[in-house]
Amino acid sequence: MFTNSIIARLLVACGVLLWTLSAHPAVSLPGSELVFLEREAPSDALTLTEFLAIPDTELVPRQAVISHGYTRSAYWARVYIPRHLFENSGELWLQLGPVFLDQLTVYRRSSNTPWHWIPEELGDRSPLPRGDISYRHPLLILQPPPANSETYELIFHYKSSSAVLLHGKLWKPEDFLEHASRETVFWGFYFGLASLSTGLGLLLALLTRRKLLWLLCLFSSTYLLVACIQGYIDWLLGSIPWQMQHYLTSILTLTSYGCLFWMCAEALNTRRESPRLHRLVMALVSVIFASPVSIPLDLYNYAIQMQFVLCAIAIVILGSISVRGLRRQQPRSAMERGFSVASIWYLLTALLALLSLFGVLPYQEHLYALWQYGLVVNTLIVLALITINAVNEERLERTRLQLSHDLEVSREARFHQRQFMGMVAHEFRTPLSVISAALHNLQYLDLDKTQRHSRIANIVRANERLVQLTDNCLADSRLNASHLQLEYGPTAIHQVIDSAGAIARLSPKHSLVVESSFPETSGDNAMAPDILADEGLLRIAISNLLDNAVKYSTGPEIRVIVCLSPHRLELSVCDQGPGIESRLAERLFERFQQGHLRSSGVGLGLYVSREIALAHGGDLVLTRNSPNGCCFTLFIPHHGTPADDA
Repeated sequence: MFTNSIIARLLVACGVLLWTLSAHPAVSLPGSELVFLEREAPSDALTLTEFLAIPDTELVPRQAVISHGYTRSAYWARVYIPRHLFENSGELWLQLGPVFLDQLTVYRRSSNTPWHWIPEELGDRSPLPRGDISYRHPLLILQPPPANSETYELIFHYKSSSAVLLHGKLWKPEDFLEHASRETVFWGFYFGLASLSTGLGLLLALLTRRKLLWLLCLFSSTYLLVACIQGYIDWLLGSIPWQMQHYLTSILTLTSYGCLFWMCAEALNTRRESPRLHRLVMALVSVIFASPVSIPLDLYNYAIQMQFVLCAIAIVILGSISVRGLRRQQPRSAMERGFSVASIWYLLTALLALLSLFGVLPYQEHLYALWQYGLVVNTLIVLALITINAVNEERLERTRLQLSHDLEVSREARFHQRQFMGMVAHEFRTPLSVISAALHNLQYLDLDKTQRHSRIANIVRANERLVQLTDNCLADSRLNASHLQLEYGPTAIHQVIDSAGAIARLSPKHSLVVESSFPETSGDNAMAPDILADEGLLRIAISNLLDNAVKYSTGPEIRVIVCLSPHRLELSVCDQGPGIESRLAERLFERFQQGHLRSSGVGLGLYVSREIALAHGGDLVLTRNSPNGCCFTLFIPHHGTPADDA
């Protein structure tokens, strides 16, 4: 929407400037008041003296812009400027065009030598300066006619390898200066937009390496053709021996339509829409790009006539594809529809411009303004279209990557889920088998008191193991919930250790030793200080650490060291096991990871314990790892509030 708004404002600004330029007080030459009396000279053998001898009645009157198309004939014309046009100004300024006429000679008579004609060479192959005032168009200063004459007479002789066009405007000096300043503003704005769009297209082409952007940069060469047609090349660069403006005009006139058709074919995606028509368009483009070879062979007229036929075919093809795109039932973006409309508009104006150059249609200056205006419009729309497509492609790529990541996560989750269910089934089966066997022995065998106590102890240990496994599964589910709410409350740390230590006390091979930095006032630790924590989760965390020590400790002692500082609780569980391999220790706290290759368990214990510590705003770290045993330390804030992410 932002890009569309910018383009709309630029179009409005261009439209206002065009409207401003169209309103000028100049007198058209030829026109209804100033009629050209013309004679064609096919062999160019007619001299000035012979033309002056021809009566006006035998000359062809022209009241509109002279347009003969591409012809090798030379032409002579006479015009009479009435005296009343010089009133209140003293002199008139005659602006002639177009600047791409090869040969344009103007004959006029001065007041000092009224019977002597003075030639003025103004064609684009003539040396500079051209005219009485340095300007991009030939500009002549006309003095009022002599006192004994009511008209100012001018003779024109013109011939060109380009289209033979001739038109002029008579200005009062003050009106011309105002008009020239307006034209300077318009063309400054126009070429500023052209430079901006070309530079932006080149930058994007270098960054993205998109074919359409490179074609846009190639198409931007048409702006150089506009500069040639408007006379800026010779005016700014001065006299150049190799006549740059003359040859650039010919070359770019032949190739600019090829650039346009290639860019339109790429932007309209004709390769996908209609492959056969795309191949035909590209064949036409290839022939058009080869046509400048005709210039040094003096076959330019034939090349331009062939190009007219090729352009007509390409315009019909691309126009039909644009119309088909607008009528398509499948919805298209507003920018794509805008480009289709702009392409049709530009192709039509290009076709009309060609027809006027060939003299089929009357020459209209505003038609060329629309054509030049369409250059900017198409360039901006193509830039916006490419930018929007690039943004959409980037968004789709991000979505694709996100979906790929989610799919990978889902696959990994399903794998871990299957692995987890298998391990859980195995882990649950072991204590259940112990309970089943012990109950069977108690039920059917005649056991003494010692044997019964042994069986009951096995049942209790197996039951504790089942409880721990169940607690870990429930804690894992709770900790991975989207909104975890800890149930904070005063928690007596010794009571939690005593409850969690049952799994160690039930082991016949190990003994539990608890060391603390604060005094114990009674056997049940009734006076031990409290901490603020979720008692249930904290018991599960400590129970997992003790269970881990029982499974891997080869020595008889499992030591729990409790230190309560003013700010946090530090609880360390140390065993006398073989230690953990360094490559396994790096991923020790990850879900479903185990510290030993031959470990039994589901790989949730340390993961759940650390997640519980993190949920409290603390942490769980491996503080000692040696062949003589490991030590895990749990940190829990002593006086605090729940963590922000809890």
